[in-house]
Amino acid sequence: ETSLGASRGLLVKNREAYELTTKADVMILDQTGTLTTGEFKVLDTQVLDDNYSHEEIVALLAGIEAGSSHPIAQSIVEYAESEGISPVNFDTNEVISGEGVAGETDGKEYQLISQKSYGQELNVDTPVGATLSVLTEDGKAIGTVALGDDLKPTSKELMNILKEQGIEPIIATGDNESAAKGIAGELGVEYYANMSPQDKHDLIE
Repeated sequence: ETSLGASRGLLVKNREAYELTTKADVMILDQTGTLTTGEFKVLDTQVLDDNYSHEEIVALLAGIEAGSSHPIAQSIVEYAESEGISPVNFDTNEVISGEGVAGETDGKEYQLISQKSYGQELNVDTPVGATLSVLTEDGKAIGTVALGDDLKPTSKELMNILKEQGIEPIIATGDNESAAKGIAGELGVEYYANMSPQDKHDLIE
C-alpha cells in the first residue's frame, strides 16, 4: 500500500500513523491551495480617504506589491494592469512577517496589511469568502482590497466521500474569519480561522 501511495505522490514517513488512518473519524484540512485553487484575484477595492481616487489607491497597491512573488501580490499587480493603471514607484519595499508589506514613497510610509494586523474595525462590506487587506498611510487606513480564491472543482466531491465514509472533515486555516466562513459554508463543514501553524498542531493534538 505504501508503494501504491508513493506512485500517487504520497510519502508515508511513519507506517504506524498510516495504519491508524483506518480508524480515523476526523480529517483536518488546510484551505488555501488544498481545497481552493490558491489563485487569488481582486474582487473589490474601496477608497476610505477622500484625498485619493480609485486609480490612485490601485496605483499604490500595485506599487507596494511590485517585485513580490507572492500570489496575492501578483494578482494585485495584474489587476492594476487590467485597469490600465501604472504602479507608483516606491523608494523602499519590505515584507512585514505575518502581516503584509511596507514601503515609502514621496516621504510617506505606506503599509498593506491584513485586517487582523490593522486591528481596528472598518465599515467595509467584504465579499463572501474574501480576504481583506488594508492600505494605510502613516498608520491611517486609506483603502482596502478584497481578494478571493475559488474552490477546486473536486473539493465538494471530497467532502461528500469523507462524510459517506463516516469521517468528519474540518477546515483549519490561517485565513481570516470571513474567508474561512465562506468556504466552509459552501462545503457544509466546520472550520477554524486565523490559525497559526502552531495552532493547527495544537488542534490536531
